[in-house]
Amino acid sequence: MKRGKSVKFFARFLRRAEELCPMNTQPPAEKNTPKNHSHTVSAPHGVLAMLWTTDIKPIEQEIGLTIQEAAVEIAEQHGLKVRIASFSPEGPLPDFVLNGEVDGVLVQGSVPSETIVEHLKNLPVVWLLTKGQNNWADRVQPDNYEIGHVCCEHLIQHGHRQIACVTSAYSTDTPAYYERAAAFARCANKHGVPVHFLDETSEHDFPPEERHIRLAERLLALKPSMTGLFIANDNVASLISTLTERGIRIGKDLFIICSNREYAKLCSPDLHLTIVDIHAEIIGREAIKQLLWRMAHRDAPTAVCKRIHARLIDSHEFNKKT
Repeated sequence: MKRGKSVKFFARFLRRAEELCPMNTQPPAEKNTPKNHSHTVSAPHGVLAMLWTTDIKPIEQEIGLTIQEAAVEIAEQHGLKVRIASFSPEGPLPDFVLNGEVDGVLVQGSVPSETIVEHLKNLPVVWLLTKGQNNWADRVQPDNYEIGHVCCEHLIQHGHRQIACVTSAYSTDTPAYYERAAAFARCANKHGVPVHFLDETSEHDFPPEERHIRLAERLLALKPSMTGLFIANDNVASLISTLTERGIRIGKDLFIICSNREYAKLCSPDLHLTIVDIHAEIIGREAIKQLLWRMAHRDAPTAVCKRIHARLIDSHEFNKKT
């Protein structure tokens, strides 16, 4: 990316950062998060649904399994069963949901069709990880603003001044990547450190096997050479593999921070990375708690967003954890 284009891209992220999370304010909807979950829940069926859209990638299913196990454990503590099923974003929903045999629903995946949305609006719903429809449904997700900020601070505190960020153009289906990058940009600007943004979506006209090669070439062409890289996306693991094939020593020539989904895809315990641990098990537990709250407060007008703190850990520690 030429310097002029990079500067404009950086400025655009700063503007978007202020729109998403203005300086000195809490992220949107944070103030609406319930302070506790002391309530009486009506659950005549004694059943909750946990639904996954069929377009979820296998690696997301690994994260999902951790969330699922934690959610089921908490639900059982409240005497509730969890029925797990998948459905196409275009529909239909599983029969047991359509027939009203559940008391509440957890959903992860792409935002479904309007027909499905209209049906889900009749039920207490909590979205997992993704933005979902935050004007009508609650959600429990990683604090993506915090992730972007913490990752930038980590790189700068370790002496990096030539840093890059891989992200995507803003999309209502995947706002997390943009939120992370926007917070990353604002933090870097506060420290007076420029960021080279690499828009992964700009390579989508090329075959999948070529995209990350081109992305790696763009990164390696930057002068002076980058010493720190934050991968805000969850779908560019092969970029790291390509960099190692080009002779880049990860952890020495280039310090990389990526998500735990990314690292799981790499399946290489020898790589020295810094991992964003989103605490999937906590997300699962809090999602059930939030769903129980919504079941007891169905008439509460404002959708709640509960943001879960993430942490940075060394990849070797992450391997021990998993």
